[in-house]
Amino acid sequence: MQNSKLFILLKTFTKKELQRFDDFLASPYYNKHNDTLRWWKILRKYAPGFAHKNLEKTIVFAKLFPNTPFNPQWLYDLNAYLLRLAEQFLATENYLENQPAQKRHLLSALAIKRLDTFWDNHHVLAQQQLASNQTDNTDYWLDHYSLSKLYQYHYDDYSRRHAMRHFKEANTRKVFDALSILYVMDGLMHQSYEVNNHLSHNFSFDDSFLTRIYPLAVQNLPPGNAFIANALHQAILLSYTNTAHYFTSLLATLHQTEFAQISPRIQRSLLTNMTNYCLKNLPTDENLYRSHLFGIYQSLIQLGLLVVNGSFLVVPFCNIVQNALQVGENAWAKYFIDTYSQELDLSVRQNAISFCEANICFYDGQFSNALVLLHQTDPKFRKSMASLKNLLIRIYYELGETDALLSQIDALKHYLSDAGNLTPLLKAANQSFANFVLQLLRLQENPDEAKAQRLKHSIQQSPLIYKEWLLQKVDDITYSL
Repeated sequence: MQNSKLFILLKTFTKKELQRFDDFLASPYYNKHNDTLRWWKILRKYAPGFAHKNLEKTIVFAKLFPNTPFNPQWLYDLNAYLLRLAEQFLATENYLENQPAQKRHLLSALAIKRLDTFWDNHHVLAQQQLASNQTDNTDYWLDHYSLSKLYQYHYDDYSRRHAMRHFKEANTRKVFDALSILYVMDGLMHQSYEVNNHLSHNFSFDDSFLTRIYPLAVQNLPPGNAFIANALHQAILLSYTNTAHYFTSLLATLHQTEFAQISPRIQRSLLTNMTNYCLKNLPTDENLYRSHLFGIYQSLIQLGLLVVNGSFLVVPFCNIVQNALQVGENAWAKYFIDTYSQELDLSVRQNAISFCEANICFYDGQFSNALVLLHQTDPKFRKSMASLKNLLIRIYYELGETDALLSQIDALKHYLSDAGNLTPLLKAANQSFANFVLQLLRLQENPDEAKAQRLKHSIQQSPLIYKEWLLQKVDDITYSL
């Protein structure tokens, strides 16, 4: 019996679910067979693993039916009935957690009984409940459509019963609007998921919904919903195509008053896609995209979208500080650390603060202090960040510690060979940065005006990160000639 469907299901029950299942089976409303309850009381002793020699078939049968010849069919029937009750229990628990579903079923029952006053009161409550829980995910739009459909059915029945000569066409229109919103938003959510899989794992992707179906479907949406859908559509296309046109459109969207009406979940998705676009394209024009990032990060902060489960996300926290320093906002970076560092999860807080303060020391020319701060971070933290390795490379170069610099360049190249979280363009940009630092070292050892100019030209023409720093180092060598 250990491999039966019943045992497999029961092993997944939590302690709370087991306790509630006790009550469920004890209720004659659900369970009308005493033998099933007796069988459960035997099983219950061996929860949660439900594995014991006393659960062997013949032993169980003897306990349930003493002085009766063994009949495996009886046990099979008991198991089948208990399995059906366990499945009914899970369905009931899920239903009790779903308040919109409860309200819909109540409205349906009240409509059947034609209790119009009761129906009107509960319909108002259902609308208020739906409005207070708006999340712009598929479940919300499904609830919205279902409630609109119930209203249409009730109103049509009410009209017939009261001999009204016409029905409200607006009610039907509301249902179709709700269904259109459900279709469009569900389609976009699915497309977002598919695009992420396509980009992350190279899965095949059919863009027909984005390019052919969506432009037609969105025409049937009310203006407010169309604004949300268009913004999400542009964000998905931005990820999929990496095209500046969609990025420019989304920048304009951020400054429209309707943006404040979008749910935080959709706002976070839009701004995250814009952030990823900028990070992906940093090597092509670092100054431009870092400037865009500074504005996007400020929007994320002001909207409170980087605080999840009560803690500020550590990777964006570090990226925000580094980006601010890159665009010359040193004072703002210090203000940001002072203001938001206490919102970081305690397990990563000190590592993140040390890393960010090390960046500030580097831009203030305090290279030794920056190195001390970096060495205060946990080795696992240092190992997982390309930006930290790049900072160490620049510090060791500034301090003239060639051996440590060469070791760190090797560490960066090894990290890049196995860094699945970086796009090919960013990997290439990091590799090029490491290679140009090596060329800087060779130029330092044998300074030459012509070689310096060729190196400077190569840096200017290459998709790179930290391009300004590299060019400054070439100029420093050239001035010394």
